[in-house]
Amino acid sequence: MDERPTSAGKAAGDVYVLALGVSGNSNALLLVACSDALKCGQAAAIPGPASPTGFEFMRVRGDGLITISFANLNADGSDDILFVTCTPNGAPAAPTCAAPTLALHVAQPINSGFVNLFPLANVELLMFTYPKHASRAEAGGKFTTFLTYEDCKTSFQNQNPPVSICVNSEVMLVNSTDNGKTWSTPVAVDNSAGQHFYPAIATDSSTGFVDLAYYSTQGDSFKHEVHIVRSQILPGTTTPTKPQAMTTLANAIDVAPQRINQSQSDFFLGVVARGSGVSGQSHMYTSFDSSAVPGNYNGRPLPELNNHLSMIAF
Repeated sequence: MDERPTSAGKAAGDVYVLALGVSGNSNALLLVACSDALKCGQAAAIPGPASPTGFEFMRVRGDGLITISFANLNADGSDDILFVTCTPNGAPAAPTCAAPTLALHVAQPINSGFVNLFPLANVELLMFTYPKHASRAEAGGKFTTFLTYEDCKTSFQNQNPPVSICVNSEVMLVNSTDNGKTWSTPVAVDNSAGQHFYPAIATDSSTGFVDLAYYSTQGDSFKHEVHIVRSQILPGTTTPTKPQAMTTLANAIDVAPQRINQSQSDFFLGVVARGSGVSGQSHMYTSFDSSAVPGNYNGRPLPELNNHLSMIAF
């Protein structure tokens, strides 16, 4: 949603829907613009590679510009992360989208195809490299865009024909100050041992703090049980702070009745940040999966996979 007040100008208050669909008998990213009264226009295909894989993510900047990132699986097992900007035209008219630019070429993504849907060692979850991004307003009407994604630092080949298994996934971060035309050198958010995955990122526009959260198996020698870990990018900087655990209890989120974890296919951990502009009055809300609450199935105790919500003030 474009969160500007409707008095701010064209498209302020508009709502957008982004999805992977079909256009011209091939896959396409489709964008729909709706008014705040939910009067929606026709789906428009975003320019880009033929039959994109998807893993699409969208944010609306504070000036109303629509920003989209997505990943494309390549035949050689690598990933391309692309970035698109779209200018709003006021719903129900479709936005005008520029051609995508290549943000990153990821030589070792989390998953190189659909042969092995559970690519992490000791963590049985559906997983692919899935970029997400957030923008921070700067002086002079400029913006810094931060993009986070997963890659595989260390892997080994298993089975015949070989399937890649990742033993050390990491959360990476890049930034752009020119609307996605160029990007910084990727840096690892967390260098601790373990699996780090499903990153999420959001900006508290009232303070300029950028909040980043992800799952981490740090501290578990078996790289199985996870904490929720957070880091922040302070106003005026581009370097994330030292990661801190948000949850006190590590637990497995791939243990559930009837292998329900195989249906966990949204690849998401949710983050929203809001504030009043006053230090200590901002809140970071994180939604995540946890099996911390026990269940009982057919008379037997078993960890129960539930949705959880956490809030931290800063």
